[in-house]
Amino acid sequence: MPAVTAEEVRLLEGPNLYFPKPALKIRLDLTAYLQAPAGVVAPIASALGMRSRAGEPGSAQRQVFVQRLAVYAVRAVARAAGVSRVGVRVRPGHAPGHVTVAAVWRSRSRAEILGDGLAPLLQDLLDGAAVDPAVADLAARMVAAAPGSAATVRVPHVPVVSITGTNGKTTTTRIVAHLCMTAGKTTAWSSTDGIVVMGEVVEPGDYSGPAGARGVLDAPGLEIGVLETAGAGCSFEGWG
Repeated sequence: MPAVTAEEVRLLEGPNLYFPKPALKIRLDLTAYLQAPAGVVAPIASALGMRSRAGEPGSAQRQVFVQRLAVYAVRAVARAAGVSRVGVRVRPGHAPGHVTVAAVWRSRSRAEILGDGLAPLLQDLLDGAAVDPAVADLAARMVAAAPGSAATVRVPHVPVVSITGTNGKTTTTRIVAHLCMTAGKTTAWSSTDGIVVMGEVVEPGDYSGPAGARGVLDAPGLEIGVLETAGAGCSFEGWG
């Protein structure tokens, strides 16, 4: 059976695709939960407070179930850490069994511990660990952590072009960046393809939010920044 892994853990410092405030983003490979027998995953879901049926392994119902399970796991850890409400959103990933879960954060250290610990927690539960002690252990580490620095907002000191809309954002970002470079300006841009400085990809991935903007503004000798700017989600309470 495949292992539960976190393909990406990222702290988003500002408004992003999921929330209009800082959020923790975790891309999980939960193929093991997608393929596991119903008799294995159903008790885990019940202990987390889920009422949904697991469905057959590999089915569309199981895919939805796996997405919801990731949300319930985050909320269970939050409750154990003393947070009564936390904003959580989930989206399907690029393949069945892959999900992206995002949660609002206020304490950097706690968010980092959750980001690093969620996949191991879900693996432990699948391996037969008791839900309450496993969740409590991760929550205890979060509570013991110092709050850490708060999210910060960068103020650009060079011209910045921000491109948003429904379709064509990435293509338009490339075109504008190309025009800027052709004009002889040191140019960096960010998009769903990554962070690019003068035509060289320095960080691949979806950087259409604040993390991408930071990467662009940190480019040495930057004269013009071009940012693909994605939409934001709804507001909820965050980590204390």
